[in-house]
Amino acid sequence: MKPKLIFAALLCTYISFAQVEYYSTNGLYTFTKETLYEMVRELQDNYTASYGRDMYAGVSILKTRVSGDSIIHTVSFDVSANPPKELIQRQGLAKLVGTPLPLGLLETAGGNDFMIKTLIAKPSLLTFWSPRDAASTDEIAVLNQILQQYGDKVNFVALTHESPEAVREFLSRQPFHFKQIVHARSFMEKLGVDDYPTTLFLDKRGIIRAVENGVPHHVNMQTGEMTLGDGKEFIAVLESLQ
Repeated sequence: MKPKLIFAALLCTYISFAQVEYYSTNGLYTFTKETLYEMVRELQDNYTASYGRDMYAGVSILKTRVSGDSIIHTVSFDVSANPPKELIQRQGLAKLVGTPLPLGLLETAGGNDFMIKTLIAKPSLLTFWSPRDAASTDEIAVLNQILQQYGDKVNFVALTHESPEAVREFLSRQPFHFKQIVHARSFMEKLGVDDYPTTLFLDKRGIIRAVENGVPHHVNMQTGEMTLGDGKEFIAVLESLQ
C-alpha cells in the first residue's frame, strides 16, 4: 500500500474510534464544549452586570462516564471575582479518570489475599459499598443482573471498609455475587473514595475510564419522582471497554 493510502487508512481508523466529549449539569441532558463555553460567557456577563464589576466563571468536572463513543462529564459552574487558573478543572474522583488503579494487596471476605494486578487483562467494575448503607444495598439487584449478563468477561468487585463478619452476615440475607473485598479503608482513602455507593470502571490495562456515584436514578419529568434505573448506563460503559 502506498504511504498516502496507509496514512489515509490510519486517519480513518482514528476518526472512527475517536470519542466525543459532552457535558451535563444533571446527567439527563448533554451539550457540547462549544455550548459549555457559551454558558460560561453568559454566566459571566450576567454576574458582571449584577455586581457592577468583572466576574468570572469556571467549570468543575464532578464525574465522568463513557457511553459508546461518547465521554460525558457532569459539571458544575463556579463564579468568582478572580479569574480561574483553568476554565475547566476536574474535582474529586473525576481526577482519577485516565490514571491507573493503584496496585496493592487487599483481603477478601473469605480471608484470602487479593492482588489488584489480577484485574488487568479484562475490563472491571468496582463498586465501593457498605452493608449498612441503604443506597448501596438498594442497587445490588441491578448489579447482580449486570454480572449475570457479562459473566467472566468482566471483573466484578465490591469493596468495603467493613469487617468480613459484617459482610458475611449481610450476604447470608441477600446475595451479592461480586468478589467481596473487606477492610479496604486505607485503599479507599488512597483513592479519595468517601461516599457510598461509588463505582469505578477500568479498562483492560487497569486504567480508570469512568466514575459514577452508583447506578444512576431516573427522574419522572411529570411528577419529579426519582427511581433507581436498570443500569443501562453501566452497560454502555462496559460495552465501550470490551
